[in-house]
Amino acid sequence: MDESYKLKSEELAEVYESTVEVKASNNKYHWDSNDIEERWKGLKQILLEAAEEVPIADGEKVYSAFEAQGRLYQFKRIPNGVTNGVACFQRGIDTIISDEGLTGVFSYLDDITVCGPDPERLKPLLELPLPNDASFLKVALGLFAHYSEWVPCFSEKISRITGSATFPLGPQAAQDFARLKQEIANSLVTAISGSSPIVIESDTSNVAIATTLMQEGDQLHFFLVVCQN
Repeated sequence: MDESYKLKSEELAEVYESTVEVKASNNKYHWDSNDIEERWKGLKQILLEAAEEVPIADGEKVYSAFEAQGRLYQFKRIPNGVTNGVACFQRGIDTIISDEGLTGVFSYLDDITVCGPDPERLKPLLELPLPNDASFLKVALGLFAHYSEWVPCFSEKISRITGSATFPLGPQAAQDFARLKQEIANSLVTAISGSSPIVIESDTSNVAIATTLMQEGDQLHFFLVVCQN
């Protein structure tokens, strides 16, 4: 490397930062505890910036050096686009979960899943009454469809409900309605066990590829990719 392009100590003090620092003393994220809307906005902003707040170790900052307008700079935090940035962020999140002793918490990058079902949370679903008109039926079907991927053979189990044209629902449709509520509730409280193996079941055809993650006979997730051309 040419002498004129070597990093100098005075140049290292000039740092490019793509985000602001989030500190407890920063008034930018102070909100009134009663102001729910502002509270949510502030929390969302912090979460959005979290991926760009992972610091780079002092001994590794030199490897992030870049040139701009004839001068050399280095990053203090992991920027977007670096090869190991995603892996470093994942390790950082995993370290936080481990150090804090959080149980039933799983992360995939910035998607955090917290397990620990509250029976009261399922109460509105389990107490959902039978639809008494087409409008209410539409709402209920939309709710059920949201959880369809966690209910095996969902289309078959909901067929008699969707085919109902009179109210109140007939005996068979009402029975299917109650069964679907219970199956959805059971799927929501299913947690991934760390001691049991996860089985991958897959199938292919000329139009799609499907894969299901199973554990102890329960469906954890379903993936479907439609083939193009």
